[in-house]
Amino acid sequence: MSPLEVPDGPQPDPPDAPEPPDPPPDGPEPPDPDEPEGEPEPQADPTTEELRLEQFRLQETERDRAAESEEEDEAEQHERRAAKASYLREKLEQRAEAERRAARRDEGG
Repeated sequence: MSPLEVPDGPQPDPPDAPEPPDPPPDGPEPPDPDEPEGEPEPQADPTTEELRLEQFRLQETERDRAAESEEEDEAEQHERRAAKASYLREKLEQRAEAERRAARRDEGG
């Protein structure tokens, strides 16, 4: 028998297809009281200055947590987070300076 031939004899029934879901109840579903109504309002992108302040606050918070930690591993973790926030703040300061230079250049001065 070639691979394309169908063997003689009874074939197993194909598996039953899943049943469709039950139809929705009459009318639309009532709104969920925990979900806000309508589309969420788009959030404006934070400014570079806002991001810098956020990283500064995070850096200070993590340094405080490191100082208050009783376990060495926990303190080291908070120190790493503070160092990361410091690094990001420095990068944001560089970005702010580049934005200032670009604004001066656009103004012609």
